[in-house]
Amino acid sequence: MLFFFRKKNFMSYFRTETNEEEIRNIFSQYGTIKRFKFFEKDRKMALIEMDTIEQAIAALIVYH
Repeated sequence: MLFFFRKKNFMSYFRTETNEEEIRNIFSQYGTIKRFKFFEKDRKMALIEMDTIEQAIAALIVYH
């Protein structure tokens, strides 16, 4: 098996009333968030870029 990891996680199924600050507070427990962006058409999905691949993997494992 080949695994290709990136520093950017695609996350979905957030509650529509969830705001950026709440998500940043949750994911910052696992490292530095470099970029955050909700999808324009659907605020239940976002891209979250962490500072390192290891931080992105740690966050993904917990919240997958």
